[in-house]
Amino acid sequence: YIVLLSGPALASNADLLSVQLLVDWLSGFLGEPQDQERASRVVRVMLAGNSVRSDEEKKEDKVSKTTAVESSSSSLSAVQLLDEFLLQLVQFIDVDVMPGEFDPTNHTLPQQPLHYCMFPKASRYESLHGVPNPYSCLVNGRRVTGTAGQPVADIARYSQLSDPLEILQQTLEWGHLAPTSPDTLPCYPFYERDPFILDARPDIYFTGNQQAFQTSLVETPKGGKSHRVRLVCLPSFAETSTCAIINLSTLDCQPVTLGAAVK
Repeated sequence: YIVLLSGPALASNADLLSVQLLVDWLSGFLGEPQDQERASRVVRVMLAGNSVRSDEEKKEDKVSKTTAVESSSSSLSAVQLLDEFLLQLVQFIDVDVMPGEFDPTNHTLPQQPLHYCMFPKASRYESLHGVPNPYSCLVNGRRVTGTAGQPVADIARYSQLSDPLEILQQTLEWGHLAPTSPDTLPCYPFYERDPFILDARPDIYFTGNQQAFQTSLVETPKGGKSHRVRLVCLPSFAETSTCAIINLSTLDCQPVTLGAAVK
């Protein structure tokens, strides 16, 4: 299994109960026996962006020096909380940390990995992997590809498409992760090669930081044969306490909501 989540949005004033329940579930201390057995078979956790809470939406045109200092202090506290959260996970499982729209890295796509100096505790473990956005990798022979959500949001903003899952499927059919870039989605200028072209057909294709959890299994042509692709729209974990667990053998995908009980 792999676990995908996005938007934990850690902050000093955030409710960290769901985050701690996630750690307890993955480490086998939470849930029914079947939940613990399933969690014991998780080989990788992927964080799809917006790991810390941003103050961007709260900023006004005029910001006092006191407000700026408080914002800087809260950002530092958020990164420290993320380091503590990752430290608990990387002690027993591989974790990929992908940056998102409001994370402390470059804004243009492709976003570079969050620097390891931000995680003085978790970075001591080789199981912590800072990865770019978009990101693609092989996990137990399965190609996993995804973004932190900016391309899907931009297409919804400037087209008649509004359903994130439909947009995700369309980008798969188009073979391009960010078709509106660089026109309306900022990206680094590449001259020889477009890094957003889907060179390899993924087995799991996800987008992060959406309004709600959605998933579907689609059939696509590949080499004259039918190829199954699991599409997953990940909601903000901070708002929904929901992540996704995917069976790498069958591509079965289920949402997991951490609250009073594992659902």
